[in-house]
Amino acid sequence: MNPDNTSDASLDTAWLRAAFDQAGEPEPDSALWPRILHSHQRRRRWRALRRGALVCVLALTALAVPAWWPGGEAMAPDVALRDMPASAELGRIELRSIDRQLEAAYARQDAARIEHLWRRREFLVQTLMENPDGPASSVISL
Repeated sequence: MNPDNTSDASLDTAWLRAAFDQAGEPEPDSALWPRILHSHQRRRRWRALRRGALVCVLALTALAVPAWWPGGEAMAPDVALRDMPASAELGRIELRSIDRQLEAAYARQDAARIEHLWRRREFLVQTLMENPDGPASSVISL
């Protein structure tokens, strides 16, 4: 084909278009749809497996992280309070009262009261831990 001769080029394109028009749409292989379905099902299973694995990893992380977190030993004073002598009974009663008040404040979503009660509770626990045999009047001093 000569590039200077445009009539040959237009003739070739016309012939090519006519050939494509006569050919029509090709029929897919009869095994194509089962392969597509199998591939789709395999992808869905892998997605579900990955999603399940991710949920398991997140759950295990949520359970393990509090033990490693620096504030994870915050529950230790409550455990130690169970072994205190009887002279600190009034302090333990006050601590239970503060816990009930905290529960009610959380239910009301009273942020100012929650903050005050937490400071009071921390002070009470600290006092009880430092001086479990001390007089109860020094424990309730806020």
